[in-house]
Amino acid sequence: VTLAKDAMTIDHLSGGRLTIGLGAAGLGFDAEVLGQAPLAPGERVDRLAEATDLLDRLLRDEPDGADGIGHEGDWYTAVGARTRPGCVQRPRVPLAVAAGGRRSIDIAARYGDAWITYGDALSPEGERDSPALVREQSERLDARCAEHGRRPGDVDRIVLNGNDGWRITSSIEAFREAVGVYGELGVTELVIHHPRADDEEWNDPVAIIDEIAEEFLDPR
Repeated sequence: VTLAKDAMTIDHLSGGRLTIGLGAAGLGFDAEVLGQAPLAPGERVDRLAEATDLLDRLLRDEPDGADGIGHEGDWYTAVGARTRPGCVQRPRVPLAVAAGGRRSIDIAARYGDAWITYGDALSPEGERDSPALVREQSERLDARCAEHGRRPGDVDRIVLNGNDGWRITSSIEAFREAVGVYGELGVTELVIHHPRADDEEWNDPVAIIDEIAEEFLDPR
């Protein structure tokens, strides 16, 4: 409920430029920062499903009755919740759902205005595995969209590069190739890490950002 109200406020302050990114999370520091025990993968997806469903209802601000929106689930509770005056963007702030597995992709197909994937490499080949995996996941997303009565084109496709060996910011030529490969797969947005000279991993020449901007960004 707090997240929904915060999002509605930012949506108003930004003039309708907010998109909410949601995911099941993983292990490591992020999973333990509040002192709780890490959840099993299935539990994380269960929590994502419940959170996304409730957030969708709250942001649409369509009360179940005179007493507002109520919810009592395994992970979240809401009593008489209202999100007024509602979002600037209609029917609500867009949701971008990060998903790689079958169950989480179903959540993206049902609720997502956009789908996010890392395109994780599943074998040592890395560089060419990510596009193949994105294709497989995207086809699964298409099938799930049809099951939920949605058109595949209703869901944008976002690839966050960086979990494999394909360094697409190593040169403008590498970036051009990535744009072509992912564009053929229907990807609508390609997200990269901003290079930093002192970073252990993302230390490609910073000038690549200007080169990408000059060639690919719409000056409007």
